[in-house]
Amino acid sequence: MPTPILCTLGTQLIFTGAAVVLSNGTSLRIAGVDPMSAIGNDMPFGVPIPFLIFMAVLVVTGCVLRYSPFGVRLFLLGTNAKAARYAGIPGERMLLSTYASCGVLASIAGVIIAARTASVKSDYGSSYLLIAILIVVMAGVRPQGGYGRMVCLFFSAMALQLLSSTFNLLDFSNFFRDCAWGMLLLCFLASARIDFSDYNIFSPRAKAHR
Repeated sequence: MPTPILCTLGTQLIFTGAAVVLSNGTSLRIAGVDPMSAIGNDMPFGVPIPFLIFMAVLVVTGCVLRYSPFGVRLFLLGTNAKAARYAGIPGERMLLSTYASCGVLASIAGVIIAARTASVKSDYGSSYLLIAILIVVMAGVRPQGGYGRMVCLFFSAMALQLLSSTFNLLDFSNFFRDCAWGMLLLCFLASARIDFSDYNIFSPRAKAHR
């Protein structure tokens, strides 16, 4: 079975290349911009519509993952794929449904970006790739699967947005910001591999070492 991340990057290049060919590499204005602009820029009761959409997607996704049979099976599949297969969970069907759901969520993000800028381009959203991975890693989601909480994901996104706003206020360059995101990602990935129970004096493992 091919590595999922390689398939994702490969199809990303294919679709990006097709978008460049179809648009000649330039941004295209959206026809009927007023309804789209309302989605991206209106603020009912002082709250931006994109944030309301984000909260709605967050709540729905969290409920599906926590309370539905699909969510339970997905966590089991991520925890131990072999045990899930022996338990009768259809792995290929679950993966296909998960990738399709991710595609739907990505399309919602694309609509919001297009609504805010009133235009579309082949490379829109490419700058958010590293940020999306960083938010997930900061939230404690295991890259191997099997663990993750939407509440942690929410606070991770808010913390990163606050940090980004701070960089803007301090007039830091985009190069420094990208460097900071990369360093944060490496730090969180490295810390995820550390077993802190070895440094806890009250843990059984630490007592055994002594």
